[in-house]
Amino acid sequence: MKNLKFNPEEGKIILEKMDGQHPIHLDFQLTKLLDILLQNENELVVKQELVEYVWQDNKLVGQEALPKNIWRLRKIINENQLQDLIQIKTIPKRGYKLIKSYSPVIENPENSAKKMLSKQSIFLMVAILVIVFIIAAIGSIGEDHIYY
Repeated sequence: MKNLKFNPEEGKIILEKMDGQHPIHLDFQLTKLLDILLQNENELVVKQELVEYVWQDNKLVGQEALPKNIWRLRKIINENQLQDLIQIKTIPKRGYKLIKSYSPVIENPENSAKKMLSKQSIFLMVAILVIVFIIAAIGSIGEDHIYY
């Protein structure tokens, strides 16, 4: 079984397999491109939006920059046999759509801390409920025999 994690801060995809984790390093443009496609998963992202996000209004970007980088991203997907997890579909004359069949995707320190906090919160709530039930059970012992 395979799974992917994407860490945009470090510019890498982490492929998780039975034999461990395998990092796949991306350059800046590919990281930005994958980031915006993942943010808009299963939705059309028009070419102009992709160019503005990846190259941030750089006027020197040629017409072939976007298709070339889409090709490079697909090449990485194919070389690492990730087609069953992630695909980039071309929507002719409009843009691209990322289709993925796994989760989670984006990993960053904030998300990890939130997950840990939520697990701790759940544990704390369960512990409080157990204590409340124990106190209620102890308090109810002998109440059946008290007369006023």
